[in-house]
Amino acid sequence: MGVEALLARPRWIIPLRGGNPSHWVLGWVDYAKWETGIFDSIPEYGASWWAEPVSETRKCLMMDLRNLKQLLIDVIQSIRAYMNAPPMTWDDGHWSREVIWPPMLQCQLDGWSCGLFLLMAIAALAKNAGWESVINDNKDKMRNVTIQALLTIP
Repeated sequence: MGVEALLARPRWIIPLRGGNPSHWVLGWVDYAKWETGIFDSIPEYGASWWAEPVSETRKCLMMDLRNLKQLLIDVIQSIRAYMNAPPMTWDDGHWSREVIWPPMLQCQLDGWSCGLFLLMAIAALAKNAGWESVINDNKDKMRNVTIQALLTIP
């Protein structure tokens, strides 16, 4: 896929890892909908503070939060710079942002399966499906799908 094809894609899906304890979340930017978002399997970890897009105006209001990182925006801007594309303006009033997580009793209930939730979220977003399938009850199914995919690698 060439640079032009990637820049023409209406949605980018970007896995992100950070925080303490370390945790995987899924970030996305949907250029067609003017939307950025984060899927977080454990909202109690507060990943939206280090991962979600933050406008310059909002950043000025939160300067005292030392752990604040706008990782998703930084990654997108870095990719665009690498492809010699102009940087995006995120705080112009057009962009909405979403922070999504599973229902309370279907959130990640352990300290190790955020990668499985990440894979379920990628599948849901790639298929334009809802988030209903990205739940703790489906974790074992995703683990089996992942193991089967790995076993087919020569």
